[in-house]
Amino acid sequence: MYFTRAIASIAALAVGTASAAALPQITDYPGHIRYAQLRLYGEPGCFDANLGELGIYNLAVNECHDFLTDIIKSVRYEFQNNPNCRLRVYNDAECQSTPYDVAAKECLTGDDDEQYGSYELLCDES
Repeated sequence: MYFTRAIASIAALAVGTASAAALPQITDYPGHIRYAQLRLYGEPGCFDANLGELGIYNLAVNECHDFLTDIIKSVRYEFQNNPNCRLRVYNDAECQSTPYDVAAKECLTGDDDEQYGSYELLCDES
């Protein structure tokens, strides 16, 4: 019985390791730097319904990205790693409707009807 359990454990570990190795890791590519980190919430106030963090890397700056997740009701700009960048969040998924500039360490939140759909991390070249 123990032998069967040991074999099953080894097989599960091997499958898990093979699956993890097949996925690209951000650390596998030189030059990828996390410029900013956001935390997304499903309720206003940057406290309730924490949906997790979103890292923004150097290759994703100066372009529009949608949140690709549940309804976002508040966004905390947790940190920035590049002082030449600023965060802009929008109500729609195309970075067109109602831009909000959010300062680092601040919470963007509205009333219960407010939702956010996209963002840009705008960075100067200098």
